Amino acid sequence: MDDGVINFDSMASSDIRSEVVDVMLKYMDDVCVHPNSLNNMGIKSKLIIQDSLNIISLSIGANDVNEIFVTNGGTDGNHKAFELLTDKKEDYCIFYSAVEHPSVIYWIKRFCKKSVEIPVLSNGLLNLQQLENQLSQVSCIKIISVQLVNSDIGVIQPIKEISELASKHGAKLMVDACAAWGRTKFKVSTLGADIVTLSSWKVGGPRSIGILWQKGARSDSNGLPWHTVHGGMVDIASLVGMAKAASIVASNFNKSTESQKATFTRLISMLKNIDGLKVVADSNLASGIVGVILPEDIPVSRFVSLLYDSCGIVIGYGSIEECSNENKTVIKMGLTKSESKRFIRIVAPVGSLTCENIFSQIQACLNSAKISIL
Repeated sequence: MDDGVINFDSMASSDIRSEVVDVMLKYMDDVCVHPNSLNNMGIKSKLIIQDSLNIISLSIGANDVNEIFVTNGGTDGNHKAFELLTDKKEDYCIFYSAVEHPSVIYWIKRFCKKSVEIPVLSNGLLNLQQLENQLSQVSCIKIISVQLVNSDIGVIQPIKEISELASKHGAKLMVDACAAWGRTKFKVSTLGADIVTLSSWKVGGPRSIGILWQKGARSDSNGLPWHTVHGGMVDIASLVGMAKAASIVASNFNKSTESQKATFTRLISMLKNIDGLKVVADSNLASGIVGVILPEDIPVSRFVSLLYDSCGIVIGYGSIEECSNENKTVIKMGLTKSESKRFIRIVAPVGSLTCENIFSQIQACLNSAKISIL
């Protein structure tokens, strides 16, 4: 982001932490060669990769470093997860939440022959009764796909209950935890999932790199070299940067995330007192995410522009349908198309403690946007 700009659309584009940039620059300047090279530089590269993977494994709560693989980010991880869980020779059905990330829905719609969309309740949580009903009607291989934290409204899905249903019905469970990383406490090994995907830049790491954790996998014996799902050499500078971001999030979680959560609780209380404004979900939320429906008399584009022009604050519209500007998440929750077009999301960077000063600015811009059309 430019100097002076406050990024509160961190689900769409998150700034790289300065500490991460510093460590990455060191390895960009250094000569890193292929870790299979039988020379001093190859041995050095191998040790750097192993150290970084160990840090990430520990940070996300994996039981074994061999269970994690490097991907090109969240979307790539989600697509690769489906490839690992499905077999083109066998019949399978994917059960997915109606408010899943677009990358998941895209893969299912394009490549999956049999799928079932599971509705959500008015609070954004998966309808567990509907999920169980649908699971009981299918006899083929079953795969459940769920986003641990919704990237538009911040609601945390009941992953324990979902994993219990998966176990009861013999289904595989894939969890997209990209939006959850650093915003709610979890260990990949205790989610009850078979595969978990994570994205580096969601926690202030470099872009175009992420992690796929697969329960019980052995990255040293599956023919995929150096923990990548694609094969080939890992980008060492990016891997080191992701490890640095992961360690920062893990070490600062209790202090920074809980403090940010308390700050956003106050923000939600303030927003709920504004006439005509609707907070989409106000309970069971991850840290630093809130989705709202603006009042009918406040044009969304005017409000977003005012926040940026007057205060340097960037916010976003969430997962909108480009042809209609409708937010699919809130429609699936039962809100109207008109309301969905007035949806905005406020997403602070993971662990950011500079949230308090935006409250009055948001209120002022809401008032200014209303006055400007009178």
